[in-house]
Amino acid sequence: MTEDPDTAPDGTHDASDTGASPRNAETPSPVDPFDPTNPQDRAAAARNHAQWTAEAYQEAQSSDDGRLRMLDYILIGVYTALYFALIAIPALPAHLIPVLMPFMGLGCGIFGGTAYLLALTKSRRFGTVTIMGVLLALLIGVIHGNYYTVATALAAALVADLIARRGDYGNRGLIIVSAGVFNLWTIGMFLPFYVGRSSYLANLSSTKGSGYASELASLFPGWLLPVLVVLNLAGGVIGAIIALGLFRRHFHRAGLA
Repeated sequence: MTEDPDTAPDGTHDASDTGASPRNAETPSPVDPFDPTNPQDRAAAARNHAQWTAEAYQEAQSSDDGRLRMLDYILIGVYTALYFALIAIPALPAHLIPVLMPFMGLGCGIFGGTAYLLALTKSRRFGTVTIMGVLLALLIGVIHGNYYTVATALAAALVADLIARRGDYGNRGLIIVSAGVFNLWTIGMFLPFYVGRSSYLANLSSTKGSGYASELASLFPGWLLPVLVVLNLAGGVIGAIIALGLFRRHFHRAGLA
């Protein structure tokens, strides 16, 4: 019986004779370390991170049941508070200078558009805008006692939510339209001049003086109501467009710009 020349005394094969290298087969080739000073390495890392983020987002969206989560409720509260603070900027001078009051809804839409779009794109779930409208209605109802505003806030928020949902909260045009519709809640602030006008002006005269009541009455003639609707709708649209410009990078990641 002859001894196999490829077999060592201990029964193992000699890898040098067969051309195979067990060490090279088992040990992976060394990987070049990441060099943060190398622009190519940084660019590759950024591309990998962007791809991973996009894949993770798509996976989360595909497994999402569409329900509001605890994080969504927290975001709604935060952005509603931010929205309320922003609309106070045009509301304050309008209350101090009555001649500016017809333009208050326009200003609320322009200043509040950023908070509205941030809330919408952070959550992207039905109910976010509606709950914002509910909270806004409660705040306005407590502060001003204007129940017309409560009704318009609830109605405008629900319709705006439905419009944004139709585009799956990712259609730029529908998001802008929904912002305009949402801002129509401000019409409720002016409805007392058109619904129950006499009693409202009489109450205003008794609390703030007949001169103040007469000045406001002259600022809100009957023909102005449809003009206010157009102005307030335009204010929401303008505010959304401005917000898209200010936060272009964020809304680009959300698929809106």
